[in-house]
Amino acid sequence: MSVYDLIVIGGGAGGLVSAGFAATLGVKTALISDSPLGGECLYTGCVPSKALLHAAKAARVSKADNGFSQAMAAVKQAITDIEPHDSPEHIQDAYGVSKIIQGRAAFVDPHTVEVNGEQLKARKFVIATGASVFIPKIDGLNEVDYWTHETIFDQVSQTKSLAIIGGGPIGVEMGQAFQRLGTQVHLIQRGGRILPKDEPEASGCIQDVLQAEGVQLYLNQSPVQVKAEGENMVLTLNTTSGETSTLTIERLLIATGKKPLQDPMRLDKAGVEFIPGKGIPVDERCRTSASHIWSVGDVTSRFQFTHYAEHQAKVAITNGFLKWPMTMESRVVPWVTYTDPEVAHVGMVYEAAKQHHQNILRLRIDLDVVDRFIVEQETKGFAEILVKPDGEILGATLVCVGAGELIHEVVLAMQQKIKIQALADVIHAYPTRSDLWKLLANEYSKKALLNGWKKSVVSWWARL
Repeated sequence: MSVYDLIVIGGGAGGLVSAGFAATLGVKTALISDSPLGGECLYTGCVPSKALLHAAKAARVSKADNGFSQAMAAVKQAITDIEPHDSPEHIQDAYGVSKIIQGRAAFVDPHTVEVNGEQLKARKFVIATGASVFIPKIDGLNEVDYWTHETIFDQVSQTKSLAIIGGGPIGVEMGQAFQRLGTQVHLIQRGGRILPKDEPEASGCIQDVLQAEGVQLYLNQSPVQVKAEGENMVLTLNTTSGETSTLTIERLLIATGKKPLQDPMRLDKAGVEFIPGKGIPVDERCRTSASHIWSVGDVTSRFQFTHYAEHQAKVAITNGFLKWPMTMESRVVPWVTYTDPEVAHVGMVYEAAKQHHQNILRLRIDLDVVDRFIVEQETKGFAEILVKPDGEILGATLVCVGAGELIHEVVLAMQQKIKIQALADVIHAYPTRSDLWKLLANEYSKKALLNGWKKSVVSWWARL
């Protein structure tokens, strides 16, 4: 029987980083995955969705007749180009992972797993089995051929009309992409706005963009039934006020989120708690109910982001093998919705901040005061930052082209506890989009330092 210091179960982002980091430290590591390495992010998530969005934007600009086929070709090419980075050969050569096994693991006892009829032992384990699609209860759904984010990128022919159930990041991104590629998109959201975890103004801004591009929005509506009718589907919707309507479409995409994946792993044999619908509970060091087993990524059901899974992997291995008490970061976790313009956020939203802090300064600018956005005619959007009176940054939201790149200046500031005043002192190259942080910091100076009696003191001092 093979014996290892660490066995990692799951070959997505969290599993790969866990195995690679541990092996780099000299830990004898085995990695078990029942799907190709790279996981959801490479094959059905981050990579294909961003490739599709980029191709859809290009198709909209060029007005190409074959935009859909070109877009899907771009998706396949992106996956092909990135696959080598996550290949078994690369993981073993670059990081020194001892063994990679393709198969489904199940615990036999707290220190033994079985895969493909073979038993392996380890002192410690990391579980990174990810999440699966959450499918809502809709009458007739099992009788129709619906799409999810796991199947949408396999399509080879364009559909004339597409209903998307779910107004979160996946639904909104795919809605804009398919609308730009020539499909009539109907976006259905149970609540009163799309992107409900973001600031209401950010949601409203993207909602305006989608509607301007032709996406049909159905807010405060829930699907209750779907049935096939020839080559189409008929979707029945109920509103929150009790009204009923029907919608005829060719295809249906379920984008209602994910649920932690358990699989028949026999976690009870290892003493690991699993809560259906919520996943594996972990402490702040990613440790499960079993002291020798850690868990990271979507299966822990915290922040279901690739970058957070990688962060958790670092936390787990640091605690498990370096014996350093590193804890998970939950205060400063950025997220991005890759629409055009993008939405990026970190920290608290305003309503949450008000519940925990007093006298919050809400600093905001429109993009039409930032010269680079003006020059490139990209003034749709805004920038907002929430700070305490002493300058401590509580959160920030951006809606603009490149928001996902720009957000990291304030992410770094928050993580390192740098106050907003310091952003005004950073020399930002001109003209750049990141100049918006300096402008927001200047707004803080006006409100916090050049206001009331403080302004009188500064004015008196300046005249000396």
